[in-house]
Amino acid sequence: MATEIVLKEGVEKNQVVIEAFPGVGFVGAIAAGYIIDQLKMDCIVYIKSDKIPGIAVIHDSKSCHLVRIYAKDDLVIVMSELIIPPTSYRKSQVLLRNGWGR
Repeated sequence: MATEIVLKEGVEKNQVVIEAFPGVGFVGAIAAGYIIDQLKMDCIVYIKSDKIPGIAVIHDSKSCHLVRIYAKDDLVIVMSELIIPPTSYRKSQVLLRNGWGR
C-alpha cells in the first residue's frame, strides 16, 4: 500500500498550522491534545501507510490513526503519536503545496 492521505472534510487554505510530533517527554503531543480537546477540534484528515507501524491508539474509547490532522476555524494541528523520521520531509511538502499552511 502506498501512503494515502484521507480527507474527511474540506480544508480551507492559508490556515495557521501547528505540528505536534512526539519528542522528549511527548510534550508537543500532550500540548496539542489539550488544545484539540479545549477547542473541540474535528479530525479532518488521517494518513494511512504501510510505512506506519501497526500500533493501536485509543482516545476516548475510540481507535485513532497514528497521524491525524485536526481543524477549527483558521487553526490546523498536525498530530502524531509516532516519531516522524526526517526522511518524511518530502511527504510534508504535499500538505504545504495544497495551500493548507502559512
